[in-house]
Amino acid sequence: MNYDNTTGTFYTSTTDEMTATFNPVCRGFYGTETHKVSRCDLTPPSNLHWCVTEAKNGTGLRLFSLPRSEHDPDFEPWRQSGDRVWYLATYKNLSGHLGRWKDGGMKTFGMMFEEILGEEGITSVLEATKDNLCISYFMRHRENDIHNEMGDEESHVIQTIVWDSAAQEFIGPSMPNWPTPSAPVREPTVLYKNEELTNDVEDGPFFKNGESVVIEDGHPLLLTVYKGSDIASYKLITHADEYVRQFRSRSHSRFVALMVCERLAAKTGKAEHLEELEFAKIRLFTPEELDGFQTNVQAGKDEFFDELDRKYDGGYVAFDKKIYNGCRILDCLNKYQTDNKDEAQFETNRQAFKEEVWDRLRNSTNWRKVGALESFWRVYVRANFN
Repeated sequence: MNYDNTTGTFYTSTTDEMTATFNPVCRGFYGTETHKVSRCDLTPPSNLHWCVTEAKNGTGLRLFSLPRSEHDPDFEPWRQSGDRVWYLATYKNLSGHLGRWKDGGMKTFGMMFEEILGEEGITSVLEATKDNLCISYFMRHRENDIHNEMGDEESHVIQTIVWDSAAQEFIGPSMPNWPTPSAPVREPTVLYKNEELTNDVEDGPFFKNGESVVIEDGHPLLLTVYKGSDIASYKLITHADEYVRQFRSRSHSRFVALMVCERLAAKTGKAEHLEELEFAKIRLFTPEELDGFQTNVQAGKDEFFDELDRKYDGGYVAFDKKIYNGCRILDCLNKYQTDNKDEAQFETNRQAFKEEVWDRLRNSTNWRKVGALESFWRVYVRANFN
């Protein structure tokens, strides 16, 4: 199986004496552009199919099947039956059903997908993809709702775009040959499509019944344009929602993201970080959660410092690997640990050691290092990680 990281496409290949032929069998959304707007500022083409749907957060999955003879043994299929194997892929992982969004014993994407569909639903999606179709699904599961967006919503799966590998074309919900899903899989909420909107001004915004389409906070839209063998997609989001989106991208945990954003706002003083922090506090946390946040962080810090004290005194402490490496605890220990008999200097060095480790932890603000903060929250805070 071959993979194109730019488009998230998985290919099968055949080779004869002279050439190799690649067949894209799994394709879905890729390269979605984000536009921060209060009104829709994109003009879709009149000669192509397109539609506007809701654009909520969730997990994107793509289901397709291959003849068993083309199965790649390096990847575990989601289902097997007779001469077919089915893969439930994410953007980067062919065996996406084994993936998890969060650590710590969470259900895999496959488990969540199966739980929502049930046996009849599973049979239905297998039947729908037994030939040439790769169907993209959008899953919202309450146990994977890491930012508490779902409210009273039930866990559900929505069918979105379809890739026909035989015809080499995308099929969308606004098109007549789009395969209608069977319950419990839902159809996407199509808000606008080709024949329902007009553009009174060339290169002007969308209009519906003479009024410009307004983008509201908390209700981002997704414009998808179908170009036969390709698609283009545009997420239309308000400035407030973009701040919240940026906040969500900082960590799997709201509370760790809050630690990161507070640190960035304090260090840089930039308006973008200050506004992101303000919007996130309003939209993603209850007053009770905010009241307990600093108390929980301080309690975790006190416990962490107790272990650093034992380490400084020569005791054995099994630190979490991400914390140990991310904070470079051994380097800090070698820098400050001393056999100096001066008790005051010894205690000064001890405190400096702990503060440098803590400073390194709090500066774990980019995506490569944030795992150290996530481990801190799980190991020492032991409060709600979500």
